[in-house]
Amino acid sequence: ERYYVETETRPGDQEQEFAKGQTPAGTTIYVLHIHPTVTNAVLADKFKEFGHITAVKIVARQGRNLGYGVISYDKQDSAYEAVKKMHGKEMWGKVLKVRLKKEEGLHPLMHSIPSLV
Repeated sequence: ERYYVETETRPGDQEQEFAKGQTPAGTTIYVLHIHPTVTNAVLADKFKEFGHITAVKIVARQGRNLGYGVISYDKQDSAYEAVKKMHGKEMWGKVLKVRLKKEEGLHPLMHSIPSLV
């Protein structure tokens, strides 16, 4: 499994770098309210039950976790299941918000899933 390494760049730069992976539409989710001590590997471990993860990135600034991350799966159905099962779940003492990345070409069932605006 391959995960992105946390770097000390601005949050927007990290998201753009992550997006260069050219993931298929409907396969990327945002995870918000991540505890500051959570790492990419820990986040991936909690979300791998829904399918094959192609990339995980917790956004950080100056080495500090900013409390949200991005996960990409190889299939839309995996992302759908992750949102369905993990949104609103308490983890690490916080209630997670899990949203599908808003994009074109989504699976018909995905239109009913809340997206991050």
